[in-house]
Amino acid sequence: MFNFFSNTYSAVVTIFAALLGISFPLILQSIQRIDEKYDSAVISDRFEDENIYNIFKWLLYIYAVIVCIVPFILSFLSNVEMEYWVNSFLLLYLLCIIMTLVILFDRISKYYNIEKLLSYLSSKKIESDILIFWDAMRFASKAENDKMYQIAIREVFGYFVKEQDNNKNKKEIVYSASLYQVLYEMGSAVGNPQQQSFIYNRNDIISILYDTVITNAKISQQTFNHIWFMLNNASFVSNTNWLKTYWTYANQYMRFRKMKCDNEDEQEYLKEFYIFNVMFGAMLTYHRNYSTLNYIMSFSQNLPLSFPLIPGTFSKIMECVDNICNMNNQWLTPMVLESKYSIKGLDEGVNASNEIAKTAYKYLSLLFIRLWSYKDYNINYNEPLEIPYIDNSINKNEQLIKLSKTIREYIDAWYSSGELNNLGLWNLPSKSDVLALLDNYISSLEDMNIELDKQNGYDEERLDYICNDFLKFNAQNYIEIPTQEELPSKENSTHTTVEVIGTIDVERRYLQKGRSEILGGVGDGLAKCLEYNMKHKYLQLLIRSFTIEEIKIQLDNLILELDRLQLTKDDCIIEIAYSSDLRTAAKVFRIMNGFQKSVLVCKMADLPSLDIIDSSPISTDKKIDPYNYIYLGVEELSDKYILSVKQTIRINQVNGKPKAFLFTIER
Repeated sequence: MFNFFSNTYSAVVTIFAALLGISFPLILQSIQRIDEKYDSAVISDRFEDENIYNIFKWLLYIYAVIVCIVPFILSFLSNVEMEYWVNSFLLLYLLCIIMTLVILFDRISKYYNIEKLLSYLSSKKIESDILIFWDAMRFASKAENDKMYQIAIREVFGYFVKEQDNNKNKKEIVYSASLYQVLYEMGSAVGNPQQQSFIYNRNDIISILYDTVITNAKISQQTFNHIWFMLNNASFVSNTNWLKTYWTYANQYMRFRKMKCDNEDEQEYLKEFYIFNVMFGAMLTYHRNYSTLNYIMSFSQNLPLSFPLIPGTFSKIMECVDNICNMNNQWLTPMVLESKYSIKGLDEGVNASNEIAKTAYKYLSLLFIRLWSYKDYNINYNEPLEIPYIDNSINKNEQLIKLSKTIREYIDAWYSSGELNNLGLWNLPSKSDVLALLDNYISSLEDMNIELDKQNGYDEERLDYICNDFLKFNAQNYIEIPTQEELPSKENSTHTTVEVIGTIDVERRYLQKGRSEILGGVGDGLAKCLEYNMKHKYLQLLIRSFTIEEIKIQLDNLILELDRLQLTKDDCIIEIAYSSDLRTAAKVFRIMNGFQKSVLVCKMADLPSLDIIDSSPISTDKKIDPYNYIYLGVEELSDKYILSVKQTIRINQVNGKPKAFLFTIER
C-alpha cells in the first residue's frame, strides 16, 4: 500500500514546496527590481516573454498537478517496481525544474546587468527590441555611463540604418511605428533640461535621419513632423548645443541634395526643406534664442561664405515672405502653417496660423537687415541688395506691397526694441538705409501697378473661363420650343427674325489684365439672361399669333377644362411659367419664364416654330458656339466690362390668326 510518509515522495514534495515557496517569489521580485532599475515596462515585459521564464513557469504548474495526482495513482499500485518508476519520474522532473531555475537565474543576472543585457539582446536582435535598446540608452544616459550609452545608441541607430537600406529604392522613407515611437521619446528628452543627460546634450539622431550616403530617398512628412517636434522642444528650453548640431547637419544635407538635384520633383522637395528651415528660424525668433539665431545666420562650411538655408538676397527673402503668405491663405483644413509648423508656447486658437506667419515675417525682416552683414553671392549669383523682379500682375504686386509694409514694421520694431544688440551682427546698417531700400521697392511696385491699370483690353484666359461656364450651362438647359422640322409644314407662313441679346456687367478687376481674381457664376448668369430673353421674345410673338380666347380658372379646374376640349395628337399645350403632369393626347411643351402662370392650347400645325440662324455679326464679336451661332461681345468702360452674348432666331408663323385657348391660372 502507498504510504504518504514514504521517504521518496516526502523528499520530492519538500523540494517542490521549497521551489514553489522560495524561488518563484524571488523571480517575481527580480522582475520588479528590473522594472524599477530601468524604469522600463518594456524591459520587464521582454523578460516575461523569455522562453526560459515561460518554460519554468509551466513546469511548476504541471508539477503542482502531478504532485496532487501521484498519491492516488500510487495507492492503486501494488507493484514495487511501478512505484519505483513513478518516483524516478518525479525526481527527474524535479531535476529539470532545478536546471531550468539555474538557467533562469542566469538570465535574470543578464537583465540586471546593463552590459550583459545589451550584449545578449544584440545577439538576438528582433524588431521590437528597439524600444528596449532605447530604454537602455536612456538608463545609460541618466547614469552617465558613456560606454553603455554608445553601445545602446549604436544598436538604436542600426534599426534606422537598416530601414533606410530596405527603402533606399523607394521615393521616400517611412519608418516603422516603433522607430517613430523612439523619435517621439527623443523629442521629449531633448526638451527636458532637468535630466541634463547625454540625450539632452548630444544630437546624434539628426545625422542618421539626414543621411545622404545610404539612400537618395526623400524624408517623409511624418519624419519631418517628428524632427519639428524635437526642434520645438529643444528651442522651448533653449537647448542651444542640440540646435546648433541640427543646423550643421541640415546644411550638409541641403548642400549634398542640391548637388544631385536634376528634376522638378527634387526641386520641389528642396523648396519644402528650405521653407522648413526658414520656419525653424522663425521658431528661434519667437523664443528669443539669440545665441542659436546668431549661429545659424553666421554658420558656413565654405569659402567664400555660403549659407544654403538662409535667404541671402532681397529677392529670396521676398520669395519666402510670399510663400508663407500663400500657405497662411490656404483655407483648406488642416491649415498648413498650424499643422506643419506649430510653435510651442504660441497658442492663439483660431488665429494660430496668422501668429505663426507673423513670427516668420519677423525672422525674415531680421534677415533683411542681415543683408548688409553677409553678402552671399553663392545662392543665385545676384547682388544681395538688388530689387526683386516685378511681375506684370496687379494682384501679386498688391500682395507684395502689403507684405513689404509688414516687413517694414518689423524692421522698425527690431531697431526700436534694441534686440539687434543681442545678435552681434557686424557692419549693422542704419535703420534709414534699410527702410530706404524697402521703400524704393514698394514705390516700384506701386508704379508698376499704375502702369498696368492704364492698360486697355481684358484677360483672354479669364474670359475663356466665363465662356466655358456659359457653354456648359447652355448645353445642360435645353429650350423646349420646337423647330420647324419638328412641326407640320406651314404652306402659308411668314417668318420674323429677331436678335436675342443677353448682357451682364462685370467689375473691371475681374477681367482686367494683370489681375487674378476669378468671379464665379458670370457664365451661368449670362446664359440665363440669354435664355430668358429668348423665351420672352418667343412668348410675345406666340400670343400675337393667335386669336386668343382667354379663360381665367382655378388650378383645380384646369384638367376638367382640358378634357372638355377633347384634345388629340394634332393639338398641343404650351405650359407657361407652370409645370404639371398632364395626361392628355396632346403634345406638351414647357416654357418657364416670368409670365403669369398659364396654359395655351392650339393646333400643332399652328404653333410658331423657333429656329436658330446665323447672322452677320459685328466684326469685334467672337463666335463662341459655332453650332448654335452664339457670338460674344465685350465692351470696355472705365469701371467695368459689359459682356453680351447674341443669338439670332427665326420664328415661323402661319398667316392669319388661328384660334387658341389661353387658360390663366388664378392664385
